[in-house]
Amino acid sequence: MMSHNWPASGNTHGSLFLLLWIASLAVLVSNSISVHCRFLETGEISKLGRCLICRTFFVKNRHWPNTCNPRTCGKTLDNRKRAEKKALQQQEERVERQRRTQETNTRARLQEILTNPKFVCGLKGNIHAVKVQRQLYLPNGLGHASSDKEFLKSYCTEDEREMLKTG
Repeated sequence: MMSHNWPASGNTHGSLFLLLWIASLAVLVSNSISVHCRFLETGEISKLGRCLICRTFFVKNRHWPNTCNPRTCGKTLDNRKRAEKKALQQQEERVERQRRTQETNTRARLQEILTNPKFVCGLKGNIHAVKVQRQLYLPNGLGHASSDKEFLKSYCTEDEREMLKTG
């Protein structure tokens, strides 16, 4: 194989190299050499495509085809893309399940702390009835809040947040 020293920049040399490379591949790979050469001669190189599956050259009727034959290579390409999309979707579902599980565990831990009789003793204030009323109010607020962070922000005082964080 011969090695060429092509210049790194310059549109004329780069496009000439690209045309020569595509022409040589078209001659080696494709059966319809004359069609590919005609496209190269007329400058309509944008209509020349290379199949993503079998790597053969083909003539594009529109700008979007990726495969030479929609029934064979197109089906293979769709199956590959579907498998990638399905794997990504399963990963997203797994992350969402883990997030929901963690949120459920956090809510259960908060609920356990809020209903513990020792929690009443840690609440600020001198009147026991007010403390008990607050202990009944907080689990109810936990049930109404959309998230744990929203519960801690909206329903709890700073002292109660510190008590809940320390456990």
